[in-house]
Amino acid sequence: MADRKLTLRRIQEMLDRQFPPRWEREYIPAQLATSAEKPSITKASSFYSSKLGRYMHAVASTELPFITLALMHPALFDLKEQWVLPPTPYAHPLVGHPLAAGMLLPSTTGTVAIAARLGLAKLHPRILVKGRVGAAPAEWCAALLPRDILLFLVDEQGPYCVDWDVKRNKGDHGKPGPGPAHQQGNAGKLRSAAAKDAIYLECLGELAIRPVRLASVELPRNLRNNLNRLAFAHAKTIELLPVQVEMALDQFQEAIVKGIPANEVIDDLGERGVPHEQAQIVLDQGVWTRQLRIDLFSYWVNSEPMEPEKQHPLEVYADWFRRLA
Repeated sequence: MADRKLTLRRIQEMLDRQFPPRWEREYIPAQLATSAEKPSITKASSFYSSKLGRYMHAVASTELPFITLALMHPALFDLKEQWVLPPTPYAHPLVGHPLAAGMLLPSTTGTVAIAARLGLAKLHPRILVKGRVGAAPAEWCAALLPRDILLFLVDEQGPYCVDWDVKRNKGDHGKPGPGPAHQQGNAGKLRSAAAKDAIYLECLGELAIRPVRLASVELPRNLRNNLNRLAFAHAKTIELLPVQVEMALDQFQEAIVKGIPANEVIDDLGERGVPHEQAQIVLDQGVWTRQLRIDLFSYWVNSEPMEPEKQHPLEVYADWFRRLA
């Protein structure tokens, strides 16, 4: 959770951002990738998505390449990072979107009721509102359970959601998050993390949303680096004439086939009146749109030949986008 103390005001702020649901450019994550809100132990970042028309917020470095990979999928029509599980009874996340009009969708009883049903009421996140004064009992308020990445996809059966639960390593799911090593084995923290995980899975079960457990180590380092590069480059503005863009794409395509480093193409384009920065944007966006098929699993730097595409990440990790059977 964030560095600043969790208060009623903070909980209300998160609720106001998340409910009622907003879409695409109007969506506001419950937790932003800012120094005031991100966990102090993680490296946060944000980048502009040309697809959704807003800034995407990765509150941990592990989330960034997964958000980028999801945005590349042609079937994805929206994405909600740092989304919140409804604490009280609420509709399915698809309710209100035009693509879901007329669909009969399940709802959730909310995390508070789910925790009670699972016998985990005392382990549901909460904050102390008022301490004991004389004979008056303490008053508690349920806190929220933020999640990582909720994907909105559409196929021949219609729209559906998939939730990505991202951790650094396999086996970290349902365990305490980043923190001092001596706290990772704390019995109380282990119980709390396991309870949150059980509530999360039950809530997704009510909503018929498939949870997908992902770990940063499942993405090879070269792929992570290349996805991160594309995250920050794909939405930059091209200030060239269409004929110049076509010329640049043709030269980059020839370079991929012949094993010519991108730097040589960029220099040649510079002599033809294309600024180096603009040539770089054309290259990066060409890879993003798959007009230029390079191997994103290979080491990609401008000073070395670009490897032709062998397999695209969307093909390798196609199962991550599959709807609930």
